[in-house]
Amino acid sequence: MVEWNSADQDMIRLQQFSRAVHNIMLKISPVRQVVSESTTSAAKNTFYRESAAEKLATKGLGRWEPFPYQEITYEEVSKWVEKYGHETRISLEDILMHTIPVHERAAEVLAHGVRLKIEREIWSQLAFGGASATASPTHGIRTYAIPAGYEWDSLTLASQRPFSDILLAVDQIVSNDNQVYDPDFALISPYDWAKLMSNDTIMGNLAKMGTNTLGTGMVQLVSGMDMIRSNTVTDDYALVGQKKVCATWVSPQGLQTVYKDDPGLGRIYRSFEFGVLQVTDPASLCLISNTQK
Repeated sequence: MVEWNSADQDMIRLQQFSRAVHNIMLKISPVRQVVSESTTSAAKNTFYRESAAEKLATKGLGRWEPFPYQEITYEEVSKWVEKYGHETRISLEDILMHTIPVHERAAEVLAHGVRLKIEREIWSQLAFGGASATASPTHGIRTYAIPAGYEWDSLTLASQRPFSDILLAVDQIVSNDNQVYDPDFALISPYDWAKLMSNDTIMGNLAKMGTNTLGTGMVQLVSGMDMIRSNTVTDDYALVGQKKVCATWVSPQGLQTVYKDDPGLGRIYRSFEFGVLQVTDPASLCLISNTQK
């Protein structure tokens, strides 16, 4: 017969709590799901950002005719890994008497706290290269500005054309024979999501979108692109790109959760993660601006 001591029980409890925090984060991190993930053991990480040069070959080469020369250029970029963390406390009274489901709520608090900071960082790097939303992107992504009067919440219903704007942003990525990229997602704010989903063009094609289209945060449209709603998307903007190609989240370790007892007072739970985003293929992204009037 196996006898469990308090240390064993605490370890099992911590594992269950850590798993709960991790699972909650997976469900509420839509922006992070569009980037790849990798590991690193370095504090300062260097990557090479590809230029937006067209990748073209030549037709009709003659005998012994030299091949045309083309070299893709890369920008060397270095970034330091950063730490993201959050903590919450549970009083001894709540632990002993469990007046409310404190552990479940604590897991929610930690997951949302860490998730929000990481999601905002990934969005900021993808859309603006880490600059403020008022600055023009400087990291080489494509841009598309919706003309004045044609915003997604325009007072004139006939002027609302979000689906067309998204496809025009796709054109910015794949035009000029740059078909090496295949955009498959659009990140949209909750307000713009409501305008998109209630648009006449979209509502008229709900039957073609699959099951439970309005019940989830992700809908696949006829074009094969995932419309992803996130409250970290800056108002008046949306972002179109190719998942898992546009950028990589690099981290020395995944999400960690620990606790510390404060005898007589309660317990402190703490979650943290290290990471940095590398936008390696900015030409696979297009930032849409002026979505709101």
